[in-house]
Amino acid sequence: MKLRPQPRPKAPIRAPNCNPVRGLSLQIEDVPISALRLNVRNARRHGAKQIAALKAIIEEIGFVQPLLIDETSTIIAGHGRLEAAKQLGYRALPTIRINHLNTDGIRVLALADSRIAERATSAEVVPAPDCE
Repeated sequence: MKLRPQPRPKAPIRAPNCNPVRGLSLQIEDVPISALRLNVRNARRHGAKQIAALKAIIEEIGFVQPLLIDETSTIIAGHGRLEAAKQLGYRALPTIRINHLNTDGIRVLALADSRIAERATSAEVVPAPDCE
């Protein structure tokens, strides 16, 4: 008996801003730095070299990765970027408010954000073509 290959199921088409998890619709919101609160349980500490590297990236490409914050404007992810932005004179930053998770879910998200990057391995860097 000869098996025929099965057709691949088509991926569902979603609107660009549609998050399939629990029907979420995440919005980017500019929040004044003075309104942001540091998470005292933040698992990662950022040294001067890392802050300097973050500043250099932000100066070159802009602040393009929003901070994750909870309902009280406490930072879930992005403490280092916040410090770099403060040193660069930013007054407000793009954020995504996570309000669909309970306290345990927020802790898991914060730890995952910190720990997963630590376990990544370096890949061979291939120079990108220059943008014109």
